[in-house]
Amino acid sequence: MFLARDIAVSFSLDFVEELRGTRDVSAGWDMCTRATRNDVMDASTKQLVVVGARVVLVPYRAHHVPKYHHWMQDAELRHLTGSEELTLAEEYEMLDSWCNDEEKLTYIVLARELYDKHGDCEASMIGDVNLFLSDADDEDVGAWSAVERTSPGPLVGEVNIMIAEAAFRRRGLGAEAASLAMAVAAQRSPRICRFEAKIGNANDASIRMFEERLGFLFVRNVAAFEEKTFALCVGDSRAWNRCLAALGRARVVPGSSAPARVV
Repeated sequence: MFLARDIAVSFSLDFVEELRGTRDVSAGWDMCTRATRNDVMDASTKQLVVVGARVVLVPYRAHHVPKYHHWMQDAELRHLTGSEELTLAEEYEMLDSWCNDEEKLTYIVLARELYDKHGDCEASMIGDVNLFLSDADDEDVGAWSAVERTSPGPLVGEVNIMIAEAAFRRRGLGAEAASLAMAVAAQRSPRICRFEAKIGNANDASIRMFEERLGFLFVRNVAAFEEKTFALCVGDSRAWNRCLAALGRARVVPGSSAPARVV
């Protein structure tokens, strides 16, 4: 029987239909995630490769660091992503912290059109997507049932997406990458109840992506940091079902790098 923990097998909407006899993706999703672990983000999740329609998500590894470091020399990119300028040595240290922290998940985003053509991981890199997990606030905890509250409490995932290569911006690749990363994270850690995005007020393109493409809702304006917070709840909503549908069309395989050839 296919369970959510068997993520090495492609998660399919057909499977959800078979389980429930319905196209209600969220219902099948709820049934699947009951079999998963209570870990925050276990090591196996950090090893997954997610092959989407137009992007491939691969685990962040040392051979990606030089190109990532090159991207972050761009002052505008640092401003838009709220990043600090680091030395190359500091980037490698940051990589180690990401790999060893169970509350963090990061994927390098490859353009599938480039990878399909050349099979070169580094040459296909166009950005990254990150998730930071933290304990949910009291309002979220209160929404859980008494039974659920006896186990480790709910989590909130803060999602950051960067498409560093200008030629691949405004084409929907960032939205697909974010959708896949969120859906995989929620499948692997069913404690996640909500995703949030904190976006600088000047980053209009990112705000439009999260609101219009991903269905996030405005939550608050944080004047002190000149940023806005948007949120998407995990559950039965059209926006969340779009994330599940993106994962349903994807292929998810274990591994530390991209497959030899995406098919």
